[in-house]
Amino acid sequence: MKPTKKAVQEISSKIPYATSIAHYYNPSNNFLKRFAWNILTRYYITQIKGTFLDFDKKSFTNQAKDIYTGAYKALYKGDKTDLNKMMTHPNYECLKYCQKLNTNPPFTIYPEVKSAKLVQAYITSEKGDNISINNFAHITVKMTCEDENGNQITQINVFERRLDSTNKMPWRIAIIEDYNK
Repeated sequence: MKPTKKAVQEISSKIPYATSIAHYYNPSNNFLKRFAWNILTRYYITQIKGTFLDFDKKSFTNQAKDIYTGAYKALYKGDKTDLNKMMTHPNYECLKYCQKLNTNPPFTIYPEVKSAKLVQAYITSEKGDNISINNFAHITVKMTCEDENGNQITQINVFERRLDSTNKMPWRIAIIEDYNK
């Protein structure tokens, strides 16, 4: 049994986080929209590189794979401290809530990532201003995962990081969505 959408929204509304993941990746966009997003992604990657000195586009997919597999290991070991470091607050709270109800969460984290490709990047503003603490970088990664039975599953995962350079927040998983279903 999956938790109700209302219950998850109540949990996730307790602590502020980036709620404005507005430019959701759509792989079925027509050519012009894909072309426009390609240009915007290049622009946003440049902005993200300028903010985070440790960011490297070429190695980000490996970093995303490490975060994802680390979240899987932490989830199944029951390590809430590590899980909280790798998931945004609403995802973490949702997992805790599902664990409390002894139900499956509304998303699945698979044990192995076969491949990952950065498909989109953007920056959102929480409150419509340019104060870095209110802005978030989002990078969408298309991952091919493998479950325990060897089945290949394609997921669209969004990784988020606050643009506040003084806070040094890590990249965290903001959205996990199966593309095959």
